[in-house]
Amino acid sequence: VQVVPGNHDIDRDKITTATQKIIDDIIKNGDKAADEYLESEDDREILYARFSGYRTFAEGYNCSLDSDGLVKGHRIKELAPGKRIKLHGINTALICSRSKEEKGGLLLGKRQRVIGTEAETEIIVIAHHPLHWLQDSEDAKKYIDNRARVFISGHEHKPSHKIIPIRDGVEILMISSGATVPPNADFTYNYCYNILVFNYDSAENLLKVAIHGRTWDDNLKSFTADTEHFENGSIVYTLKCPNFESEIPPLA
Repeated sequence: VQVVPGNHDIDRDKITTATQKIIDDIIKNGDKAADEYLESEDDREILYARFSGYRTFAEGYNCSLDSDGLVKGHRIKELAPGKRIKLHGINTALICSRSKEEKGGLLLGKRQRVIGTEAETEIIVIAHHPLHWLQDSEDAKKYIDNRARVFISGHEHKPSHKIIPIRDGVEILMISSGATVPPNADFTYNYCYNILVFNYDSAENLLKVAIHGRTWDDNLKSFTADTEHFENGSIVYTLKCPNFESEIPPLA
């Protein structure tokens, strides 16, 4: 299990006047302000008080939030000898609050968006918010496009999936998830989720990602194949994997 926090994992009762001032400063001044507050142990405690309930939950899955603004406990799975995927969680809810300027105002920060690489390992980045919710989305997107093979996000409750070519021999699969428990189930937001299966194609040196969409059928009172967002309820993507081809020097 790999978990990452979202906006509903924030305890808004713990957003004091001081907390909101810190967050408003980060929304306004970005990386510079975020680094200053994260350097101070006292300021970090104010900022992270909103995550107290979530932290206990996440620690049970060894996915704790550390005081540097990071998510720990990334999962690594070997698909074949020397061919691995790494589930890399990020915290897009770091400065979620009562602010009305969250869309385009949230921040990953330098500590999170600088994603390293490992030889023979393809990275699957998992986030709650899509990148366009971040004020540092342009820089974050460059790291993710050039380091990750799959980017999974949620929040907007609109399922989608597509491959984006980055450059010759490099591409990324973008997966937007629906919500298993949206506030209301209706024509716009039905109850839905995905099952992802990762495999390695040794003959072609490709990563295969099968997405099985599941959606709630109120007549049957059960989850069934999602034929609205998937032609036959599922789809299989094959991805070129340059990190599988040879040993690469690790990047910080």
